[in-house]
Amino acid sequence: MHQTEWILLDDDVMRPTNRLVLLRKILLSALVVTFLIIVFSVGMGYSATEPKTRYITVYAKQWEFTPSIIEVNQGDTVIINLVSQDVSHGIYIEGYELKAYSIMYENKPVNATIEFKADKPGTFIFRCALTCGPFHPFMTGKLVVQPMTPLYSWMAISVILTLASLAIFYIWWW
Repeated sequence: MHQTEWILLDDDVMRPTNRLVLLRKILLSALVVTFLIIVFSVGMGYSATEPKTRYITVYAKQWEFTPSIIEVNQGDTVIINLVSQDVSHGIYIEGYELKAYSIMYENKPVNATIEFKADKPGTFIFRCALTCGPFHPFMTGKLVVQPMTPLYSWMAISVILTLASLAIFYIWWW
C-alpha cells in the first residue's frame, strides 16, 4: 500500500509533495477531458445543421400513411409527394394549413406535391383530406419539426460547466 508523503513547512502547515500534486493534476486533467467529451458529444447530437431540402414520399392507402411519422428540422424546406395506393386520398397538415389530393384516375394515381418551409417547431398532425372509407377519421400521421438549437449555445454551456467544475475541483482539492 502506498503512503502519502507530506512535508512540514516553516509555518507548521502540512503540504503534499510534488508526486501528490502531480497525481492531482493528472486526475484533474482526466476529469476535465472526460467532462468535455461528454458535454460536446451530447451537444453535437442536438445541434442544428444547415437547413436542407427534404424530399419525402408519403404512401396513402386505406387507412394509413407510410411513413406515419415525418421528422424534419426547423428551417428545412419540405417537399412531400403524396402517392395513393388504392383509392383517392388527400393530406392536410394541421398547423401549417396545407392540403393536397392524390386522385385515382382510370385506376392510376395522380400524385400530389406539397412544398413548404418548416418554420414552426413542434408536432403537427396530418390527416387524410378526402373521405376514403369508414375508418377515414383514423387515417393520421405526425409531422415532427425539431427546433433549432445552435451549436454555440452548447459550446457556451460546456465552457460554463467546465469552468464551474474546475472551480469546485480546485476548492475541494487545494
